[in-house]
Order: sequence, then structure tokens, then C-alpha cells
Amino acid sequence: MDQTGYLHNWARMQFASIWIFTFGLPWELGAAFTFDRLIDADPASNTLSWRWVAGLHTAGKAYLADPERIKAMTDGRYAPVGLAQTARIPADSIRTSQRTPVREVRGPDASAATLLLITMEDLSVELIDEMRSLPVRAIAMLQGGNAWDEAALADALARFGRSCQQLRLFFVCPRREHAPIYSSTGSPPALPSDGTRL
Repeated sequence: MDQTGYLHNWARMQFASIWIFTFGLPWELGAAFTFDRLIDADPASNTLSWRWVAGLHTAGKAYLADPERIKAMTDGRYAPVGLAQTARIPADSIRTSQRTPVREVRGPDASAATLLLITMEDLSVELIDEMRSLPVRAIAMLQGGNAWDEAALADALARFGRSCQQLRLFFVCPRREHAPIYSSTGSPPALPSDGTRL
């Protein structure tokens, strides 16, 4: 991690600590707030970082913002006063989940109506015999991040879509800031070749 990345992570920890322990606000709201606003937000990293600062991962251990460290790291531009000196972690907030049993691996049920999800990681499902025999009634496709992704996804959809005799619904799951795109025409719409949205 470079110096800039280190400073960004450090600043996020200060922000989270002040949010939780000085202002007394729920960590969940803070996690949602930063996730919606950071351009490099990762759901797992964001949530786990907030929970770590809040003291929900290691019993009795939380991260408190240090005013002297903040002053030093900002070359004196910020010298906060009145920050929380103790972390108040609710005793019942630390839960150890039960171990989840390993799920039994099962093949697809050829008699059940099927929704197929196509992503950039799964572009050749028509090559799998078990997949070709499924009664696919709907296809959902995760929107690509660029024109190349969109072209690859459109190709995968066209290849698999030809074998779907019972297809009733097709929709694209776009990025978080857009609403879903639906089609109920019985056949998947062609994606634009220029990478624009449907």
C-alpha cells in the first residue's frame, strides 16, 4: 500500500471512530454512509472495517481516534477536542455465529423452472450439458463495466438464448445507481453494439 492509500485508510478509521464513539451513532449507518460516497468502496472491506473499529470482532478491543495522532498526521491543521476517551461496546453486540454445515452439492433440477444468471465469470454456460437441459424461463445478466464486457455478455446471451425454448423474461441487473431493465418479449433483446445502455 502506498503512502496515499495508508493515509486514506487511516483517515477512514478516525472518521469511523469519531462517528461511533464520540457522536454515538450506529456503526451500520456510518458504513452505509461511506459505502454510498467512496469511489473505491468494497462492501466486505467497508463493513468489516467499521465493525473492527466498533470493537465487534475482538472482545474488549475497539479503535479510538487519538487527537494527538490526528494533529501530527495533519501537520496541525486539525486538533480535535472532546473525542471519546472510552469505547462503549454493548455487551450483547458481540455474537459468535454458529458454524454453518457444509451444503450438500446437488446437480440442477431439470424439472424445475430456472432463472439463469450470466456474469463476466460465466460466459460459456451453453457448453455444460446439465445447463442446456434446464427449462430456463428467465435470464438475468449483470451489466458489464465497459463496452468490451457488454460485447462479451451479449455474445454469451445470444449463444445460450438460442437454446431457451421456454424463455419468458430477460433482465439486466445494472450497476447500483440504475434501476433494472426488463423485457418480457420471450426472447432476449439485442444489446447495443456501441456499449450504451438499453
